[in-house]
Amino acid sequence: MRRLFEQWLTADARLRVATWAASMMLLMALGWLWGIHPGYQALEQQRLSRAAGVRAIKEEQQISRVLGAQLNAAQRNLPALTSESFSAMTTGKLPGVTLMKWQPEGESAELELRSQWLPVPGLFNALSRTDARLKRFSVAAGEGGALTVTLLLEAAHEK
Repeated sequence: MRRLFEQWLTADARLRVATWAASMMLLMALGWLWGIHPGYQALEQQRLSRAAGVRAIKEEQQISRVLGAQLNAAQRNLPALTSESFSAMTTGKLPGVTLMKWQPEGESAELELRSQWLPVPGLFNALSRTDARLKRFSVAAGEGGALTVTLLLEAAHEK
């Protein structure tokens, strides 16, 4: 071993630099093969897996959008099939609601009611269960703390 060391020390400087450079290149190549390259391959596999997951999520979102549109279309048609016929007299019979004016004109009509605040959400709930469509509404303060609720509706009205 000592002889090998002495030969190294007495060798030409260019030979020592070339040997040292070749040794370092060999060590770097071994480090790449043993440490870095397998990690790089694992990262590449994770990237491919994530990309496939993103594609699957986008496909699911597209299917969800299509199904949502179909559901919305079905729900728009559903009330017409299951709702009861609109009657101005039944809205006037709701507790705390008084019918003030009913003015039908063709397919639209104006309905004016007097009510306290608490029955107003129930009025809209009852209206949602009928075949009438609300085009416009207004709520204004009336006499004695009561509210005047004016509704512009579209429906096939009673005659």
